[in-house]
Amino acid sequence: MIGGLARGQVEEPWGAATSHRRRWDLQLPDEMRVVALGFSKDPNPKTTVLLFWPSATTPWAAVKLPATAEAAAAVARERVFLEEVRNRFRSALPTVPRVLTEPTIGLPPDALLMQALGGVPLSTSYRWPRHTRTRATVCADLATVSQWLRDLQLATCSGHGAIEFCDQVMSGLERRFDSDAIAGRSLQALKPVAAVFRRFHGPKTVVHGDLWLGNVLVNDNEVSGVIDWECGQLVGEPLRDVARFALTYALYLDRQTATGRRVRGHGFAAGEWGAGVRYALTGGDWFPTAVKTFVARAMERLGADPAYWRELLLVGLADVAATADDPAWARRHLELLNSLAESASGAPRR
Repeated sequence: MIGGLARGQVEEPWGAATSHRRRWDLQLPDEMRVVALGFSKDPNPKTTVLLFWPSATTPWAAVKLPATAEAAAAVARERVFLEEVRNRFRSALPTVPRVLTEPTIGLPPDALLMQALGGVPLSTSYRWPRHTRTRATVCADLATVSQWLRDLQLATCSGHGAIEFCDQVMSGLERRFDSDAIAGRSLQALKPVAAVFRRFHGPKTVVHGDLWLGNVLVNDNEVSGVIDWECGQLVGEPLRDVARFALTYALYLDRQTATGRRVRGHGFAAGEWGAGVRYALTGGDWFPTAVKTFVARAMERLGADPAYWRELLLVGLADVAATADDPAWARRHLELLNSLAESASGAPRR
């Protein structure tokens, strides 16, 4: 028995954001060890478990187990993407997991068996004491991800064209929020930004679509793997990943600081949700400068005027609002976007 369950069984715990619990029966070799990594709190959660052979210190494979029909659809999309990207680019993407087929492993039909990639999630080191208050460690994180994005985008370029990221995001906002007044004001503010970005031309590349700290694995200051490709695109707008990573890196700066207290190492106090993002866009200290450098250098490489780095991050907020699985999470990003929308005038601010 493992945690009250028979060997090879995994169960969604109480408290997961789903209306029911689900138990998965995994038909595994008797000697194989199973370690559950964690249980998602999303409305349509998935559970990831690692499979270890006897005496091995590194996992042989990872299994993603969906808890709802919607989660199963997302896992199915990830399977298709991983197979297609591997077939198209072969060995050019060592940090993208391979889909595995193993006849001796019996899994539910909606499960996904993948190569396990080594490394420590950036979300782990991010929470270490003093990590985010230190310029050197933050800049190292940003440089590491910047290099990975550059390598991915160079290896998967599928042509060039007008940058339509903002247009795509605005369409998504309209579909999701329809006649919502806050969304309407944000859309009006984004229209001149879309017109500006439409004038730029850049590469179309593989896009992760949800590039945040928890999905990036690092070993010896290099990206050793990137996981959770449910939102992956074979041909997409690479600026999407740039904006998403910068925003999520800033978002959690104040998570371990009491409300009203100054965030150590930074020029803002913990307060309303999104204070770290607001600081990154409007502050004048070293962290906003590091974010600007990360975003602007990528924009210059990808065909966009780096003077519009703030505008890109506002479009990134709209992207989360349009695509997030959790409606409450989407609403928070929409409200933050709306409160910052006066910055999206279409005029560059260097």
